[in-house]
This record gives sequence, structure tokens and C-alpha cells, in this order.
Amino acid sequence: MGRFAALRLLLVAVATGLWIAACQPSPPTTTADAPAPPAQGSGATGGVDGELRLGVLLPATGDLSAIGQPMVKGIDFLVDTVNNCGGVLGKPIAYIKTDDRTDPVAGTEAATKLVQVDNVGAIVGAFASSVSAAAISVAAPNKVVMVSPGSTSPVFTERARKGELDKFWNRTAPPDTYQPRLWPIWLSSGGCGM
Repeated sequence: MGRFAALRLLLVAVATGLWIAACQPSPPTTTADAPAPPAQGSGATGGVDGELRLGVLLPATGDLSAIGQPMVKGIDFLVDTVNNCGGVLGKPIAYIKTDDRTDPVAGTEAATKLVQVDNVGAIVGAFASSVSAAAISVAAPNKVVMVSPGSTSPVFTERARKGELDKFWNRTAPPDTYQPRLWPIWLSSGGCGM
């Protein structure tokens, strides 16, 4: 199994877990008037009453678009499925997609929009470490959690150890420093049937 196949498998497992959790029966909720538009400012609240706001910061264009486009489609499916099952704790997910173009400047601009205009509570992305490094400078001070599906730079591990990220940045892929230790083990166990 290649690196990207393993990453896809991990994302599918996470998505399946969220899907199963979201489709569990929840207590009945009362319907209220439509929520007001999102407030300007910090994304710490993650939206308005009645909905959870999720931002996506992935490369739909640029050098990593071949990876980013399928991820966006997968998140589309996940959000639709969760919302069709009643949302999370009875609240639907409002989903705002942005394209980081695999560019740190574009990623910072998109993260700023997600946090200050769209008022998201969390961001899925970025994939490229350079974009994540730029975008976290917007997300962490505003108390918006970022979860990267592919940023593997060991710089994030060091920054987290120093407390610089204040637990607002996470990743689903292991850092580059782990990979050289794991490849020989994986290959000696048969790897992809080699």
C-alpha cells in the first residue's frame, strides 16, 4: 500500500467513524427561526446558534490539486451524510470550502476569510506544510482548531512541544521524522506484497 493509499484509508476510517456517530439517534430538537448571519470576528464560537461551521482549506488547484480535489469530494460526501442523519448533536454542519492553491499566501488569505468572515470553529487543512505553517498564524490566535490531513513537517512537532500552537493544530499523518523508522519495518513485513 502506497503512502497516499494509506492516507486515503485513514481518512476513510475517520469519515466512517464520524458518519456512524452522527447517524445515531439523537433527542428530538425543536425548530427555531432561521439563525442570524454569522458574526464578524473570532471563529472561537464556530458559528451561530443551530449550526456548526466547518472550514476547508485544501488545494483544489495548484501543485497538490490531484490530492486536494478528491479530499474535498470526500468531505462533501461526509458533510451531506452527517447532515442527512441529523447533524452533530442535532446541529447541521455549515461547510465553507476554500482553495489554498498550494500557496502559503493564498492559504493565509483563505484562513483569514474562514476565521474572520465565515466564523468557523474548525478548519480541515491545509495539506501542504508550508500552507499550514502560514494559516496557523491566523487560526491559533483566534482559537480555531486546524486538522491537517497531510502536513508532515517536524517543525509542527517542535512548535507544539514549545506550546506555540496552544493545541489548536493537529494532523492525521505522522511527521517526516517517523517515516524513515517505519519504512524498513513495513517493507520487511511484506509491504505491498513485495
